[in-house]
Amino acid sequence: MKNHITLKTTIGALVCAGALLNASVTRANTYHVTVNTAPLTGLPLSANGPFYVDYQLNYGDGSPNSAVVSDVLFGGGSAVGLPTVYSGTTAAGNLGGSITMSAGPSSPYNEIFQGFNPGSSLSFDVSLTANPSILTPTTFTFAILDSLTFQIPTTDPLGLSLAQFDVDSSGHIVAHAYSGANVPDFGGDYSAITVSVTPVPEPSTTMAGIAALGFAGFALFRSRKPAKKAA
Repeated sequence: MKNHITLKTTIGALVCAGALLNASVTRANTYHVTVNTAPLTGLPLSANGPFYVDYQLNYGDGSPNSAVVSDVLFGGGSAVGLPTVYSGTTAAGNLGGSITMSAGPSSPYNEIFQGFNPGSSLSFDVSLTANPSILTPTTFTFAILDSLTFQIPTTDPLGLSLAQFDVDSSGHIVAHAYSGANVPDFGGDYSAITVSVTPVPEPSTTMAGIAALGFAGFALFRSRKPAKKAA
């Protein structure tokens, strides 16, 4: 009977742990973005560079939302010059630190871009709020610009961004990852540029899941431990 109760406790802990670990992924509003920028190093800078990292947060409707970009790494490359903010942006910071952007009725269009020398990769984290939109989603986009500050061509339906995050009417974030494209008239083949977008689990929920798994393992160990023989 005791082993049966312990088994039930163990199963319950495992189910709880699984639910917590799953929630840590599905509820996460932080994403890690990695871009293969090695192809940029092989392009003639006189025609295609310097390049710029570009972040935009555009308000759709509904409640305001914000985005925080952090941990920007250049994979052997480096930032160049100072950041430029455009239009009614409330962005603050530069690629050497965190960037905070807020979008709402009073600041519908927000953008910040800064030059960089490409290395083998470019990566960053972006944390987004998810206040629901009504009809038009609030959108955060990441793009790489050429020397004339035009977006390099991508497989995005609009051909502009390498990663895009939309806040929908249910308060969910829909993430899109694209790649570069080859547009001969643009002056370069960017099709080898690839992007990955990965949700970052919430630390507190992940630790709770790990703790539950640890408890489940301990309970299972106790259930398998032989009872002491009577003297």
